[in-house]
Amino acid sequence: MRTTIALVLTATLASPLHAQRDSSARQRFDSVALDTLFNGPPYVFTGAEDSLLLARMFQETFKLGLGDAGAGNGPAVLCLGVGRDHPSDAPASVLRLLANHRPPVRPASACRHVSRGDRPVGVRESATGAPAWTMTIQSLSRGSGDTLIVYSYHYVAPLWAAGWVCRALPSGHDWRLVGCSMTWIS
Repeated sequence: MRTTIALVLTATLASPLHAQRDSSARQRFDSVALDTLFNGPPYVFTGAEDSLLLARMFQETFKLGLGDAGAGNGPAVLCLGVGRDHPSDAPASVLRLLANHRPPVRPASACRHVSRGDRPVGVRESATGAPAWTMTIQSLSRGSGDTLIVYSYHYVAPLWAAGWVCRALPSGHDWRLVGCSMTWIS
């Protein structure tokens, strides 16, 4: 009797374990899949992107970053860029749309990463030395219908940065960002 129960248990337990092993193998992530998950699909900015969409995403990225940092820990300047591996300056049309933003905005090239020795310590506006954050829109992709998916991040210093993905919905002649979620944090 004990032998029969042992055989039944062995046969019963072996099948689910085998199925679990198969399902986990199908969900293996490689470095490209992880990069896309965190930073969005590869995208090359052409300059033809909707400036108002980019401006709204920069505003939302700042709001999300400030929520993490706390109101008293905001920067004196925001430096804005677009692109993934080597971001370039945000378009001048975006900077004009955000001309009255507080804190003031500058192109990404107006800021520099500061180090002490070999250790990075933060971001400063080059002209004034004021504390800054860099904010970068990395990728745009089509969602369902007329929804766009926008990936961005803010960087303050090592271990003080985060990436975000938001859905952008057209709203008349404007954009509304909804469903934002953090994709990574440092």
